[in-house]
This record gives sequence, structure tokens and C-alpha cells, in this order.
Amino acid sequence: MSSRRILGLRKKQRRKEKRQKNILLTEDERRRLVESKENQRTNSDYLSVRGLGRINREHKKNFVEIVLDLAKKFPNQQIQVLDEGAGRSQFHKGLVQEARLGERLKVVRTDIDKKLCEANGLVHASPEELVSKFGRNRFHLIVSSFSGVTFTKVNQANAIANIIESLKPGGIASIETGFSTSGGGKITVARIKKILKNYPNAFVTENQLSKNSTMLTIRKT
Repeated sequence: MSSRRILGLRKKQRRKEKRQKNILLTEDERRRLVESKENQRTNSDYLSVRGLGRINREHKKNFVEIVLDLAKKFPNQQIQVLDEGAGRSQFHKGLVQEARLGERLKVVRTDIDKKLCEANGLVHASPEELVSKFGRNRFHLIVSSFSGVTFTKVNQANAIANIIESLKPGGIASIETGFSTSGGGKITVARIKKILKNYPNAFVTENQLSKNSTMLTIRKT
């Protein structure tokens, strides 16, 4: 029997054993297994070098168009963008290059990993510290991609409150959240309903991206 044939039979046997193992799992165990795989994928995404195109696809938005619209809306202001929990993302470079606004566009990047911040020129800050670090009504656009709001042990209500307060009236925030064993996980409008009562000028829409992730879009008037 050829070595290729032997390898094929071994793979077939492993798949069979895996199927049999899954059959023996309870419904709750199967759910946790799926969530664990999703968590591994999204944590890996956080550590990867993601660019503008990928962030656009994840958020289902065109951030260059959003920034250009904001520049028209606020013609006499420098457009301030916050990339919350940026990690090693190259989103900022693509945004600056494509928007072509020069000094009229500034991207601030934050993360909770102090060493990563020191090595990559990021501001060391958790999403609960945005107001204390940057003040209220600072940013025209806030982008959070499976980052501090989801993958750290923050109070998510406080994090959302900080995002709303640091957002300028007329600004927009896009927050991608998902399952995480290390953080608070997926955020829905229902989960933050109480905190939203404090901000009648913040309008939040929710879109289901997958079983374990949602997209929150916050517009502040």
C-alpha cells in the first residue's frame, strides 16, 4: 500500500473518531466547543496585523468615506479618530493614506498592553479611561474592533459610557464585539439599556454579525 494511501486512511480514521467524540458531547459541551473556537479565532485576529480593507469588511463600513463626510461636516476642525484597542493593526496608516486629508486628520491609537504601546507608539489606556485620558467630546470617529471592550475585564457599561462621552456631537462610533473567555464578550443594546438612558443624545443600532458577535453603531447628536 502506498504512503499516500496510508495517510488518506489515517485522516479518514481521525475524522471518524472526531465525529464519534462530538456525538458523545452534550448540547452544552458542543456550544462551549464552538465558542472556544470562535474565541481562538478572534483573539488571533486581535494579534494579527489588520489593515484598512479588513477593518472595513469586519465593520461592514467604508471608513474613508465616513472620514471624508465628517471633514465636510466639520470644515474648520481637525478630524480626530480613535482606534480603540488597536494592537498591531495598520488601520491608521491605510486611513490616512486613502483619505488624503493631511494634517486635517489625526488618528489616536490605544491599547491596554503597556509593552505593545511603548513599542508601537500607542497610548496606554483601557476603554474605561477614555474620558480621563482624552476628555469629553474629543473624537469625531471611534473604531473598536474585537478589542478592549470585548477582550479585557472591563466594566462594559462604563466602557460604552466613556465611548459616548468622548465622542463629539455629530460623531460616530463603530464597536465590534464578540464572545471572549477573557472578557465581557458580546454586547447588545439590551445589555446596555440602563446606561443608554443617561445619554438621550446617543442613538445605538445593533447588527448581528454571527452567532457570537455583534456590531454596535453609535451616533451622537
